[in-house]
Amino acid sequence: MLSKYTAVIAIPLLLLQMLPAAAIAAAQDPELTHLKCRSLPNAIGLVTKIYADRVIVDVECQVADGGHVGNTTLWHRTADHCYVSDKYFQVPAGQPIASCQQTDSAVSCQLPNSAGVTLIERYSEPLITHARPDITGTATIGFGHRCVSQDCNEVPVQFPLRRPQALALLLNDVRSATGCLREAISGSVSLGDNQWSALASWAYGIDCSMVSSSRLIARLNAGEPPATVAAAELPRWVVKNGIIDSNLSSRRAEEVALFQTPSTKLAHPKCASFFRMAE
Repeated sequence: MLSKYTAVIAIPLLLLQMLPAAAIAAAQDPELTHLKCRSLPNAIGLVTKIYADRVIVDVECQVADGGHVGNTTLWHRTADHCYVSDKYFQVPAGQPIASCQQTDSAVSCQLPNSAGVTLIERYSEPLITHARPDITGTATIGFGHRCVSQDCNEVPVQFPLRRPQALALLLNDVRSATGCLREAISGSVSLGDNQWSALASWAYGIDCSMVSSSRLIARLNAGEPPATVAAAELPRWVVKNGIIDSNLSSRRAEEVALFQTPSTKLAHPKCASFFRMAE
C-alpha cells in the first residue's frame, strides 16, 4: 500500500506544526524549491522527475543503504519509480514505510554497459578474422584477443571469425578488467553503470597491479567525489612508449565523458537490476 506524503519545500516551522503529521514529508533544506527524483537511490542516478513545492508524493518503499546525502543513506521510492533522499523528507513518526527489496547480483557488474562496450570496441584493434601474430609474436584474433596456441585452436569458434564472435571474445576478456576493479575499489564507493563502464575501458589492457596501485583507485577509496577523481586521473594515462599518444588521449576523454554521464543503474558494489517492494 502506498503512503501519501506532502513534499513541502522551505515550509515555515509554525505552519508545519499546524498540518496533519500523517500527511507531511518536509524538506530539510530551506534553499530548495523542488525535489529531484533519481533513477537510483544514490546521487549518481539520473534525474527522472522533479517534484514541485507542496505536491502530494506517493511513497512505495524505502532503501536503507543507498548513497550518502548529508548524514543519511535512506532513500524513498515514489510511485513514479524514482528515489528521493530522506535528507529532504521529514517523515512523521508512526508512519512505517515498507523496505524495498533489491533484485540484483551480490557483486559488481561483470560487464560494462552498451556505451562502454562500444567505447572499448572502437579503440580496440581492427577485426582479425584468422589467427595472426602481433608485434610480440603472440597469436591474436578478433579485437585483440590473445591466444594460447599459434593457431588459436583453443578458441571454440569457426574461422573466419565474424563480428558477433569477436565481440563475445572481447567481452570475455573485459571480465578480467572488471574483476580487477571489483577487488581494488572499496565496497563503500558507489558507482553507476556509466562510471563503472568508463573504468572498465580504462582498466582493459592495463596490468591489474597498476590499476590497483593507481592514484585513481586510491582517491576513490579515500572517499573523494568519483567525478572529480575521474576527471583528474584518467587523462594522466595517455603515455605510450614514453610519449603522449593521441589515440589514448581521445580514449581517455571519452571515458571521462562517459563517467560523468548520469547512470540509470548501480554497478558497484552491487550490480543492481532494479528495486521493488519487498513481499
